[in-house]
Amino acid sequence: MKKVLIHAGYPKCASTYLQKKIFPVLKNYSNMAFAPRDEKYYPLRNDFDPVEFRKLVDKHTINHDDSKNHLIISCEDWAELLFKEFEEVFFAFNGLDRSAHSFSNQVILRNFKAAYPQADMLFVIREPASYVLSRYKMLYRGAKTAKPVEAFLEHPTEGYDQVIERCRTLFGETRTHVVPFEMLQADVQAFVKTVTDLVDADAVIPVSNERVNAAPDFRWQVEYERVKKATRFKLEKNGRTPAARIAYLIARAWMAAIVRPRLQKRYGEEVFEVKMPPETKQRFAKSNHHVEELTGLDLSIYGYFTG
Repeated sequence: MKKVLIHAGYPKCASTYLQKKIFPVLKNYSNMAFAPRDEKYYPLRNDFDPVEFRKLVDKHTINHDDSKNHLIISCEDWAELLFKEFEEVFFAFNGLDRSAHSFSNQVILRNFKAAYPQADMLFVIREPASYVLSRYKMLYRGAKTAKPVEAFLEHPTEGYDQVIERCRTLFGETRTHVVPFEMLQADVQAFVKTVTDLVDADAVIPVSNERVNAAPDFRWQVEYERVKKATRFKLEKNGRTPAARIAYLIARAWMAAIVRPRLQKRYGEEVFEVKMPPETKQRFAKSNHHVEELTGLDLSIYGYFTG
């Protein structure tokens, strides 16, 4: 029986690095993160069929190697987001039927258990304040919100500790793995080794310090991205028709010639920053959870919140 590792998230926690630099090298990797929307989010379905999901996983498995006795399945959006407000944006822009899908760790993990009862689960977590800022900036750059960051922190869902406990109950303590994103920042080699050992302790992975999926640094770049994305959303509102695609190409040419120079002139070398209000940071700093006890990791820099 092959060992199955399911990397279930979180977003903005080295997922792209794993999916581009690590998992393909390990072989037998199902890159569900790049699957079509309906297939990618199949684990969120209320009418989940384990057989159908395994077929989708096989469909998107790359770098086959029969000598490797493992299967890696990855999608960073397979974990309930930490606040309800992020979930609202997720559904609004992914066009999923909310009556057919549940963005709930209870549902998602139950579905994984039905499809792969003996799977190992991997979660990469990140200091919550840093996570929220990164996630928010991604939504802002993508023109998916104009609200301030504190508007996304009103309704907590499940905290990291609750997810870990739920996962350990279903899959077992030894099959539930948690790795902090900060390990990648501090020691790339240690991060890579920790992940690869979960499926192949003998694997030799070339370590890269290259920034993957790096966000733009300057304000004008961010605002230009927002204009492009907002224009595309507007033109595709009635469907991705050939006419909409042509209109978007014309609009992009106009934006590059007119809008981009104006934004560069307006913002110059101003760096794009989002600052979390001090009172919000204090909320994160108050810890009454026990991720450290659950995982054995030293996460003293983390603040947690009640889900």
